[in-house]
Amino acid sequence: MKIFFTASLRAKESGFKQTIDTICDVIASNHELYAKHILDQNLDEVRQWSFNKKLRYYNEAYKEIKRCDLFVAEVTYPSANVGYEIALALDSEKPVILLHQNHNLAIFDLIHADEYSDQLNVIKYTKASLDKKLTTLLESLNGSKDKRFTLLLPPYILNHLSKVAKKQKMPRAVYIRKLIEKDMQSDE
Repeated sequence: MKIFFTASLRAKESGFKQTIDTICDVIASNHELYAKHILDQNLDEVRQWSFNKKLRYYNEAYKEIKRCDLFVAEVTYPSANVGYEIALALDSEKPVILLHQNHNLAIFDLIHADEYSDQLNVIKYTKASLDKKLTTLLESLNGSKDKRFTLLLPPYILNHLSKVAKKQKMPRAVYIRKLIEKDMQSDE
């Protein structure tokens, strides 16, 4: 699976480099990783880029986001650039994993998360749990080339579905998929 990873360069240079390296190591252990924009750059250098160099960077990042199977961002340190890349990934209908160590991120107030609930996974972690949580999530997503299916529901069913999915801490699509899989098992 080809995975695009991004994080704030400010985070990398503020003592968060080990966490970013851990995320990259976990991803690269079993997947194709695109993260050179984070691993090969430093903030002072990027600040001195010309407009054309910045434009080339964003064009390349956009192409890589379009090519990837999965988009992963570490969002503990807010960054407008990372937010822009998240928006590109969501707009490209890529599955998105947002990793963070905070419980209350203002950035998510800006995202219409309900609109993207089928493709957006927000994962809180600690340094101790990062490797295991990310590995488990990547294993569950690996090889899954699910097809999109649109389902029209009346508001009362949609409200119930949203409530149950929130209680179970899973996207609505996953809850529906589990119901269908349970029904398929009972037919066997």
